[in-house]
Amino acid sequence: MTADEVSALRSVLVGDLDTHHQIYDRLDPNTQSGYLALVMAAFFTAAERRFKDGNKAEVAAFVGRVRGRSDRMADAVDPHIAERLLLAVSTGADIDDIDAEARGGHFILLLTALVVESDLSSSEMDAFLDDARKLADEWLADDPR
Repeated sequence: MTADEVSALRSVLVGDLDTHHQIYDRLDPNTQSGYLALVMAAFFTAAERRFKDGNKAEVAAFVGRVRGRSDRMADAVDPHIAERLLLAVSTGADIDDIDAEARGGHFILLLTALVVESDLSSSEMDAFLDDARKLADEWLADDPR
């Protein structure tokens, strides 16, 4: 995991999309799996913290709030996919049948919404990203590819 990958994710999570695009465009396309693992690990970490017990009503309410933020979010977030992804963190349910592109898009949208609702301070964001980075590094070390 590189510092640029972490910086790219941090910038998108704080809403600095220009910086995100600048950093992301510099990332080595041959090692894109690192950034994707970081996004997934951050999503998993944020969802696990927010929905520890896998409460379906809380997950549905969260997804409703996310979709209610704008027409664009209502169109971008499929409630069935969003709820399945969030609940899979606590239940371990299989999500492989969800299209990879749909999963990826939902991961980043839901992750951003989870972070916004958490209202993390700068030091809390650093700690959160450090935890996500460690998890992503573990996943990448365990991946036989």
